Amino acid sequence: MARARKQDNEAELLADRLDEWSLRHGLGRDTYVVGLISALRERENLPLWAEINPLDYLPHPEAKKDRKLSNLARRLGIVRGVLLFSPVALTWLAVGEASRGFSEYIAENPNAVVNFLEFWQNGYGYISEAATLTKVAFLDFTIIMAVIALTVVVASLSRRSQSLRSAEIARLEAERFELGLLLTHYLFDKRAITPLTMKDSLSKSIQSLANSTKALNDSAKSLQRLTKDLPNNAEILREVKKMKPSFSFDWDK
Repeated sequence: MARARKQDNEAELLADRLDEWSLRHGLGRDTYVVGLISALRERENLPLWAEINPLDYLPHPEAKKDRKLSNLARRLGIVRGVLLFSPVALTWLAVGEASRGFSEYIAENPNAVVNFLEFWQNGYGYISEAATLTKVAFLDFTIIMAVIALTVVVASLSRRSQSLRSAEIARLEAERFELGLLLTHYLFDKRAITPLTMKDSLSKSIQSLANSTKALNDSAKSLQRLTKDLPNNAEILREVKKMKPSFSFDWDK
C-alpha cells in the first residue's frame, strides 16, 4: 500500500515536472508530451507508454538566447551587402554626370585644352561639387572603410551568437536527457509482462535479496563481536564470589 502511494506521488511529480518543462520551452502542445502527462496523472495506459522510449520522443527545445545577436548580425550583414556595391554605383553616377558636363563644356569651349580628369576634378561649374573626383573618391573610401568595419562586427556577432547557441543547446539537451531518464526509470516497471520483463524483475529481486542478505550478515557479525566482549555466566559467578560485603548486619539486635 505504501509502495503504491509512493509510486502515485512519483507519477504526479513527474507529470508536474514534464508539464513545467514543456510550458517553459513552448512545447505544451506536443502530442507525446500532452499524452504522457495525461497518462501519468490518470495512471492509465502506462504499459503502453512504457514501450515508447522518452529519449526518442521527447521534443527538442529550441535555443533562443542567440536570437537577438543573430538578428542583429543578419541585419548588419544586409547593410554591409548594400554598402559593398555602393562605391561602384556612386562612382559610375559621378562619371556619368562628369561626362555630360564635359560634353557641354567642350561644345561651348571648342578651343579649350583640358582633359577629362582635370575637368572632373575642377568641374568648372558644369557638375555639382559632390560629383567632383575628390569628393567621390573620399565618399568611396568612407563607404569601403564602413564595409570593412561592418565585416569585423558581423563576424564577431556571428561567432558570439554561435557560442551562445552551442552552450544553450548543450544545457537544454542535458535537461531533456535528465527528464527522459527519470521518465524511463519510472515507466520501466510499468511495461507489460513479457519473458524479458520477468527476467529483469527476477534479476532485480535477486539483487535486492543479495543486498538484504549481505546487510543481515554484516549485522550478525557486528552482534557476534559485541557478544564476545560480554562476560559469560561463569565469569560473573566468579566475580560475585570474590566480592566481600563491606558491611554486615547484626540480626540479634
